[in-house]
Amino acid sequence: MIINFQTRHNDVFVVTYPKSGTTWISEILWQVYNNGAESTKMIFDRVSFLERDRADVTTLPSPRLLHSHLTHDVIPQGEGDDERCKYIYIARNPKDLAVSFYEFMKEHGSLAGYNGPWEFFARLFATGKGEFYFCMNVSYGHWSDHVLGWWRHRDDPNVLFLKYEDLIKVRL
Repeated sequence: MIINFQTRHNDVFVVTYPKSGTTWISEILWQVYNNGAESTKMIFDRVSFLERDRADVTTLPSPRLLHSHLTHDVIPQGEGDDERCKYIYIARNPKDLAVSFYEFMKEHGSLAGYNGPWEFFARLFATGKGEFYFCMNVSYGHWSDHVLGWWRHRDDPNVLFLKYEDLIKVRL
C-alpha cells in the first residue's frame, strides 16, 4: 500500500519516531483543521496511520491528515508541486523517548516485540543494536538515524521540524 501511495499537495503528515508525541500533535492538527472541534472518536480514526493497513487512506477526502513513523528516505513524497505535501516532524529527547517506549512495550508485552528488563532495553536502544518492531512489525531503525534524516530537511519549505520539549514549554 505505501509503495503505490500518491501524495496530494494538501496532505499533511505528522511524522515522529515512535513515542515522540504523535498522538498529541495529531490531535492538535485535527483540531486546527476542524476549527477547534472536539471528538469522541479515537485520534487514529481521525488522523490515519499510513503504515497500518486498517483503512484505505487513498480514498480519504482532501485534505488528508496522516501520521507516520517512516524515515525521510522512505516516506511517500510527491515529485511535482501538485503532489508535494507537508510534513510536521517532532523530535523528542532520546532519554525520555526510551522510557516512554519501554513503558509502552512493557504494557503491551510480547505483542509489541519486547518484554525484558529496562537495563537491557536501554542498552539496546542506546547502541542501536536492537531492532524494535512497532505496530505491524515495521522497524523504524535507530533513533539518531531517524531524527538526523529529517533534520537534514528541516529547511525544506514543506517540512516543519519541531522539538517535543519546546512544545511542552508552550503548553497552556
